[in-house]
Amino acid sequence: MPAIDEFKTALRLDPAIRLGHYHLGFAYASLGRNDEAIAEYRTELQRSGEHPEVVYELGHSLLEAGKHEEAVGYLQRASDLTPQNPDVWYNLGKAQVLAGRAAQAEASLRKAIELIPKDPRPHYQLARALERLGKSEEARSERERFAELKKAQPATAGMATGRDHQQ
Repeated sequence: MPAIDEFKTALRLDPAIRLGHYHLGFAYASLGRNDEAIAEYRTELQRSGEHPEVVYELGHSLLEAGKHEEAVGYLQRASDLTPQNPDVWYNLGKAQVLAGRAAQAEASLRKAIELIPKDPRPHYQLARALERLGKSEEARSERERFAELKKAQPATAGMATGRDHQQ
């Protein structure tokens, strides 16, 4: 909580601090306080415009808060702004799966796999999307690939850059 208090104090002293609300939002998100993170990211977007990391983190926090449809919109925009960021594609695909958009999720997750082929997370989510699309054999293959990659990387399986750590 010291980081949160420090960011709040800094913003009180100088409300125009560049990306101040983004950093405060990230501090909240790292503690699982997604509703507060979402509010800070929204404030930052109003102040700073469409900064790619702010758009991504807002989408990610919405996903973590269970607001899947809204998360899809922000994560889709983040994929337009940073098309080479594998976490954007992974979380977009995950949000699409949870929002019932399996066909879109398949494309997003295949892009994530293209960017991070040895990360097990997108394979797990892709298996879920394929199962929902009735592609059982492909889903089985992705589940097997997920298990292989997870076994090969036991210390890092299920972990990503930043704060994303869930499958």
